[in-house]
Amino acid sequence: MRGRLRIDGRVFGENPSWLEVPVEFWSKRLPAGSDAPVIPEPILAPGDETPKYGEDSRYFTIKVHYGGRFDDNLDSYVGGEIRYFDMCEVVDFRLIDMESMLTELGLVLGEFCLWFCIPDTELSKGIMPIVSDEEVESISVFTAYSRCLNIYTTDEPLDEVVGDGWDNFSLTQLAEDQRIERIEEMREEVG
Repeated sequence: MRGRLRIDGRVFGENPSWLEVPVEFWSKRLPAGSDAPVIPEPILAPGDETPKYGEDSRYFTIKVHYGGRFDDNLDSYVGGEIRYFDMCEVVDFRLIDMESMLTELGLVLGEFCLWFCIPDTELSKGIMPIVSDEEVESISVFTAYSRCLNIYTTDEPLDEVVGDGWDNFSLTQLAEDQRIERIEEMREEVG
């Protein structure tokens, strides 16, 4: 389930606050007549990037990088802004949840590509496209390693970013093999 958009008031010397999830989202996500769930307001300690969720928590944060682009070597994301969605729920997190969060930022799915970077991995070796619920489900596996997951958007179509297609994405076959090996290790540890 999607989380709440953080409005970071620290720039103005205030504590951050969180917006309520737009009502329109619940009408698309829940069966007719269902009550909207209450997403708790997190507690964010000064200096922390994310709330303290705890190891057994069902919640995580999505850090959205948008309005920028990857450099030519996919070593970094250049320009743009960063926004946080806290209290995303691992169970039943789907593409429609991510789409709703991005819509709240003024982005329209289909006008950009979505990317995810495997935690504790270099961007060029850990970046993966998100095109369906299958990839979104895979992302939830990584919450066992990090409660803050990095999502990126780009205006360029997938094949322009990765070359001739996802099959040829990695800069070297070794990098591709390392990425696959790391994903499998994480799945085995969680599973």
